[in-house]
Amino acid sequence: MTEFLQALQRIWHKIDIFGLVLVAIAGLTDVFGVGFVPMVYLTLALITADTLVRWNVICKRYIVDHGRAESILHVKLWDAFKQLWRAETWCKDYLESRAFGRILEKIFVYIGALCVCFYAGQHMPSFKFAGLTLIPGEVFPGFISVVIFLVELSSLNENCVELGYRDIGEYLVKLKDLLLSKIKL
Repeated sequence: MTEFLQALQRIWHKIDIFGLVLVAIAGLTDVFGVGFVPMVYLTLALITADTLVRWNVICKRYIVDHGRAESILHVKLWDAFKQLWRAETWCKDYLESRAFGRILEKIFVYIGALCVCFYAGQHMPSFKFAGLTLIPGEVFPGFISVVIFLVELSSLNENCVELGYRDIGEYLVKLKDLLLSKIKL
């Protein structure tokens, strides 16, 4: 009986945490507008994807520089992933702990910019500029979203080119083929 009560207690605590998260999201939506929370998630997803691809580039470059492969294209993704966890990779010119600070800095700057633009868009009245009526609730959030997407996608594209692909599209096609080959339909 005590195991059953403990299980119920654990479930209740998870519901409490989930409820707090929902209340926080509702509060953020009320202050910053409807599109704010999804934009934060998309921004974090883009930063995560860019970081993972960048680490892949660095680990593959380390393997090539130390003579274990001819070129970056000849290094398998699994070998690069294993290299990420080896201490030898964490040195100057490869993976450095200072880079984590830059990633956190990027997250804070992007989310801060999103907060400012979404808040301004939510609370500024419409105004006329050069004969056009501008609606800040659409202009500011849209502008900052496009800027963040362009910056992160261009960074992702640079990393894909460094991996030896023509562009991000070729990389995504290869990734899709790899994933589909692993799934048995």
